[in-house]
Amino acid sequence: MSTFLAHLAVLSLLLLLLLLPSLAGLARDRRIDRELRAAERGTVPAARARAGRSGRTAQAAPACLRHGVAGG
Repeated sequence: MSTFLAHLAVLSLLLLLLLLPSLAGLARDRRIDRELRAAERGTVPAARARAGRSGRTAQAAPACLRHGVAGG
């Protein structure tokens, strides 16, 4: 019985290690999708509203990017 539990523990750990990155990526994708839908509607996502932020502000690109110059 002890061997069975040891094998079960190892298999469970391996399964967890395989699933964790997938679940983290899925959660990230869902958050991004939710933010994009909110941006299309012109509303502030609830998480950002609670945090007191209205999202990222637009900033001007550095001069090297505006004029197409590679490098700093």
